[in-house]
This record gives sequence, structure tokens and C-alpha cells, in this order.
Amino acid sequence: MNSMIASGCLLGLFLIGLFFSKAGYKLILNLSSSKKMLRLGYKLEDVKFSFDRMVYTVSLPTNQPDIMQAKKEQFLAAEEFGSMIYPQLSGIRVLLNAGHGNTQLIAYLPIEQFRLPLLDQLLLDGKIKAELYRQICACILILPSTKNEMIGEVYKQIHNKRFS
Repeated sequence: MNSMIASGCLLGLFLIGLFFSKAGYKLILNLSSSKKMLRLGYKLEDVKFSFDRMVYTVSLPTNQPDIMQAKKEQFLAAEEFGSMIYPQLSGIRVLLNAGHGNTQLIAYLPIEQFRLPLLDQLLLDGKIKAELYRQICACILILPSTKNEMIGEVYKQIHNKRFS
């Protein structure tokens, strides 16, 4: 009997840990957002977006040699969470990994600035609420494909010579 109680407690602790972890947050976010988008008749892949509201911490175009000479593979997208107890995505940071453990913040996209035209229309039509809008935004932002596109956009903007 004591082993059943101990097993139940361990299972409960595991589930609580999963629920309050970043991995659990991502899993629940993805499953829930996918399900809700399917109910609306869309897939997450159908949602188009842009990074036009991204905030850059370096002037564009830049002449800083360490940034200009960096390879695309040296850039990484890191999620930023607003709370440690029950994590919620607050934005994505694009960092330059200069080596030797040195990283430099290049750009940041707060979740509030990540706009999705399809969701804007659904929100305007009253088909979704602001909370669901934010949830789907967070889900799309944490997708590896979105983070790769974000890195590509930052890399392109750094090397854009139109203002020179």
C-alpha cells in the first residue's frame, strides 16, 4: 500500500513538474493551438507572418566587423519566458554566438509585436479572443521553422546595403 502511495506521489510530482516546465508549456501550447486552429478550419502552417516589428539592438546596416563577418550558423533564436513558476513566452531573442561563451543580443521580437494577419481578421470578426490570439502567436513563435526564418531575416537585414 505504501509503495502505491509513493508511486502515486511520484507520478503527481512528475505531472506537476511537466505542467510547470518550459517543455510542458511548449507541448500543451502546441497541442492546444493546433486543435483550436483546426476547429477554425486552418492549420498552423496556414498562418502567414512577418518580422517587421522586430526591435534591433544594433544599427542597420551595421559596419561592426564581428557582426558583419559572422556566419548565419552563428546566430541563434532563444525563447524568453516571463515567469519561472508557470512559464509564458514573452518574446524571442536573436543572439550572435561569437564563441568562447560570448553572445550578443542582435534583435528581439516581443510576443505583443508579432502580428498574424489571419488571426487579426479572426479577432476583428469576433471568432477568437485576444487570449487565444496570444496563445497561437506563442505557439508559432516557438516553432523551429519560425525561429529559422527569424534568424534568416536578421541575417538579411544585417547585410542589407540599401541604406549605405
